[in-house]
Amino acid sequence: MDRLHQQYFFEGFTLDLTLGCLLHGENEVKLRPKSFAVLKYLVENNERLISKDQLIQEVWVDTAVTDDSLVKCLKDIRRVLHDDAQQIIKTVPRRGYIFAAKVSENVAAAPVTTLTEETSGVQVIIEEETNGHGRLADLPTAKTIALLPERRVAGFGLFTIAIKRHPAAYATVLIAALVIAGGLLYRNLRSAGSKREPDIRSLAVLPFRSLDKKEDELLGLGLADTIITRVNQISGLTVRQSTAVRKYADQEVNPLDAGKELAVDSVLAGTMQSNNEQLRLNLTLIRTQDGVPLWSDTVLVDRSAGFRMQDEVAERVANSLRLKLRQRERDTQRPVKPEAQLSYWYAKFYSGKQTNSDNQAAIDRFEHAVAVDPDFAAAWAALARVYGERAVNWHPQEKEWAAKSFAAMNKALSLDPDLPEAHVARGTMLWRSLANEAAIQEFRRAVDSDPNSDAAHHGLANVYNHIGLLDKAQVELHIVLAINPTNTSARFRRGANLEYQCKHEEALAALADSRQFNPGLWSYQIAWALFQLGRRDEAAARVAQGLEDVPADDAGVLTSMEALLAAAAGDQRKAEKKIKKSIEIGKDFQHFHHAEYAIASAYALLNKPGRALEWLQKTADDGFPCYPLFECDSNLKNLRQDPRFLAFMSRLKQQWERYQATL
Repeated sequence: MDRLHQQYFFEGFTLDLTLGCLLHGENEVKLRPKSFAVLKYLVENNERLISKDQLIQEVWVDTAVTDDSLVKCLKDIRRVLHDDAQQIIKTVPRRGYIFAAKVSENVAAAPVTTLTEETSGVQVIIEEETNGHGRLADLPTAKTIALLPERRVAGFGLFTIAIKRHPAAYATVLIAALVIAGGLLYRNLRSAGSKREPDIRSLAVLPFRSLDKKEDELLGLGLADTIITRVNQISGLTVRQSTAVRKYADQEVNPLDAGKELAVDSVLAGTMQSNNEQLRLNLTLIRTQDGVPLWSDTVLVDRSAGFRMQDEVAERVANSLRLKLRQRERDTQRPVKPEAQLSYWYAKFYSGKQTNSDNQAAIDRFEHAVAVDPDFAAAWAALARVYGERAVNWHPQEKEWAAKSFAAMNKALSLDPDLPEAHVARGTMLWRSLANEAAIQEFRRAVDSDPNSDAAHHGLANVYNHIGLLDKAQVELHIVLAINPTNTSARFRRGANLEYQCKHEEALAALADSRQFNPGLWSYQIAWALFQLGRRDEAAARVAQGLEDVPADDAGVLTSMEALLAAAAGDQRKAEKKIKKSIEIGKDFQHFHHAEYAIASAYALLNKPGRALEWLQKTADDGFPCYPLFECDSNLKNLRQDPRFLAFMSRLKQQWERYQATL
């Protein structure tokens, strides 16, 4: 019979789970068994945030150990991986660890050789499979040697017998091998029955599907959203945020497919049927690994029951996972008026979409929610966010939207000073006003209140990217995508992060699937990477297509790329014309600083250092003081010896070093 041979590849290393060893090239790297187990778990969960407690529970099952044991294992692993800079295994302070290296997996069948009667002598190795490690049982009649998988000749499920010609009598040794094999098989079958089922550590709550009324589709998303909010308070459970599951609201989806896409251990799927003033909710919790239903229930509730309905459902889900809800969340939850809650649910459906009309629909619904229930803190926080999006993305000339956003945010915080969504709104507002340090503190406060807030981690990553703290931005982006693998904006930021390191090929690959985030800015970033790689015709084509997709060219970024392309071609007249147009289009927009940087680069290529330095200073002053990019960008090569540029870079570096030390 064939036997599966499982391997993981990363950074020139091979983690071979069949052999139970770590290889660097063809050489085996020695690791203590516990260190191997820690590495195995991190690799199998690469790019996911793994807490200290989770690692300890997985590796030291039913054994009391201190954090020192884990620290020693990580030190051992980093030593053999040459990871002194912690680029492969990243430490996230107070949160845990992320295996950040790109991992590829290979699972193949190991060929089996058939025994023949002509075999005159044998050598036997019995390898018992226990968590990826091999145990060799040496028989008195044979000298034990290690054999590679392709040389093994008989598989028995939980262990393998390897046989080789040897002076000892074939029959005697084979019988002895089978006796030992039988004993091992019996023991393992007994112990297999007593093993606990895999723990459920991550969950996605899919939007509830209406079986009758079409208008209940929005309600289905609202129900999922409030359950997510409640179940997110379960200790030891990572819950995908509403932004991750919203896309399933208007489509038929197989829960297992959704679970795999969202990289979770379990999925809560539900249907709902209306009966006059009542809702019948049919709930099923499914394990993603094998599709096994872990729990199911039916709940009959009043449509006007509000958060009381979510309490009951969340409690049943929590009990099925044998976890406890945090008491603080249960004690401080205030009732919300049913009409306000329903309007809030509908608004949440619209607020996740990146269009002007959907933004207006969300504003209308959130405003109705707070009009009905003025003490609804979460609705005020959400209203602050959509007001802010309107101010930045669609109507930057209308200053009242920023003022409304500020007032709604303050109202939310006055009602609930610890509300994570309100601190995310405040952090975003502070960043837009160029108060970087204060913005970071707000995002961190939101993370402290809700470690599973991908919005808070994304806010941190965005600020870190812009001020040049690229390593810290990478860590936050890993966390965002661990919490919400479908977060398109985080994938876009990851591509931008690589651009700012001048890793253009990697940036192109990372940006490939993030167009939906912001088509105009995405086209600009793709064109920038192509331009830096010398693929100017492709860059020009991408800009032209981007202007067809987004004719308004919000923030003037695509027009600034046209200026850069003209400057590179030596067409000064066209470059100046495009620069002027970019300024007219984009001067009121938040991310005009990206266009400013392209304008500075165009002037640098035209060998106009004074104008280039003027626009570089504008770029830094307007929210994009990204020192690592300024330092590595080849577009600025004509400025490198200019004393004014050297003085500018010295000041920028001092600020960047201060950020590194304090943020």
